[in-house]
Amino acid sequence: MKTSMLKLLCILLLGTLSLTNAYAQKEKLFFINGQYHDTNQELSYFMMPPRSSGMDEEQIDRYYNSCLYKLEGDSLAPIDTFAHFQPYDYKNNEYLMAIRLYQDKNTAFVYTSRYSDKKDTVILREVNFKEPYKIKTYKFWENNFYRYWVTCKSDTLYFIDENVSKDSSWLTQRKFYSNQVTNTPYSVLNNYISDGYNGLGCDDLYGGWGTNTERLMLVRKAFNNDTSYMINFTNARFYLPLSDEILKLDSTIERITPDNKFIALTVSNNNMRIIPRRPKKINSERYCQFLIYNKASKQWNSKLLKGSYRAIRAFNSWITGNQIYIGRLGINGESDIGKEVPGNQFRNQEYTEYTSPADFRFTTLGIYPTGILYLYNIDTDNYIEWQAAEEGQPQGDSEILLVKNDTVYYRVNDKIYKRAIINGPKLGERVLLVQDNRVPSIHWAFIAME
Repeated sequence: MKTSMLKLLCILLLGTLSLTNAYAQKEKLFFINGQYHDTNQELSYFMMPPRSSGMDEEQIDRYYNSCLYKLEGDSLAPIDTFAHFQPYDYKNNEYLMAIRLYQDKNTAFVYTSRYSDKKDTVILREVNFKEPYKIKTYKFWENNFYRYWVTCKSDTLYFIDENVSKDSSWLTQRKFYSNQVTNTPYSVLNNYISDGYNGLGCDDLYGGWGTNTERLMLVRKAFNNDTSYMINFTNARFYLPLSDEILKLDSTIERITPDNKFIALTVSNNNMRIIPRRPKKINSERYCQFLIYNKASKQWNSKLLKGSYRAIRAFNSWITGNQIYIGRLGINGESDIGKEVPGNQFRNQEYTEYTSPADFRFTTLGIYPTGILYLYNIDTDNYIEWQAAEEGQPQGDSEILLVKNDTVYYRVNDKIYKRAIINGPKLGERVLLVQDNRVPSIHWAFIAME
């Protein structure tokens, strides 16, 4: 009898402790900021003044810091530093190369490099936010490092980097949370994942000056008396389900891809795959066309979204973006080249330790963001758009940071707001979460328990 009572008390005690721990953990909102370094001096190398008046010829390269923040009340609390830059401190500086966030994998990674011992060290930080967030750091050196992708197979993430020498190219596969490194065939990229465009004015869709938006370049070629999609410049086949349906949705896609062209796959998550196509002009208005494969319905569809700059980001079954126009294509037949992006008078026009001025990036890219933000759900076909504004003035430097739990979180210049998504096609009132001079450099957000 005593033994039974003791067991019952132990069970009750363990249950109470479990409930206490569950209630003690709360969802917290986290943000990552930063601007990439890349190889084009026009934008990402900001030339600092000389050290002294006696060194007129000397200039040094400028890079940017990147930090992880947690929202505490209405303030940003620094949690960790991902990339550090201080002028004249080259031994300790880390140069920010890219930030990628995969919402349905509950993972972000920050890719930096450090020059030491006459060689570049690649530093990869993985932020796992499935539970209370964890950060793991990997360091490696690749003499012929060229570009990279992330793949997912059997719920395991891999960092795939392409190495290029004078005569050949090859892939190296690195397993997250492991020191396992192997050479791997290009066919492994069938498991490629991407949420799309990361960071308004940071990613470059076309690779003209900056860090390319994640994409996989595909071509359609003759293969065994038929045609098949291949990974460009390789002999590896890429599987696209119901691939003939793609040709029906866009007649401009050739059955055999010409040598100087390719098809880009820019989004590949648990819910969809997206192939962006060239902008279309309909009744003087510019639209971006997206070919979307819905993994749940197993169907391809075509969706036209206003704008001519194909900068979209996916959050599970939501496609999000800012209506952005390429300046030379213009809006309604009128060029936007040289036209001020809405909200210019509200924005900082100085360089900071985290970012260059947004207007400088927009001008360099030749884009015109309107600040009209939108949400499109591929399952329900619900579409929502609204004008990001402050004091009644449209704000072009605005972007959606996160869609989760029927709530959209978005940045408007130096403020971050949230709004409830009500019954699919409607939004609730906006709620200001934080205003801070670091907010213009924030382009990524996630929620984790703490």
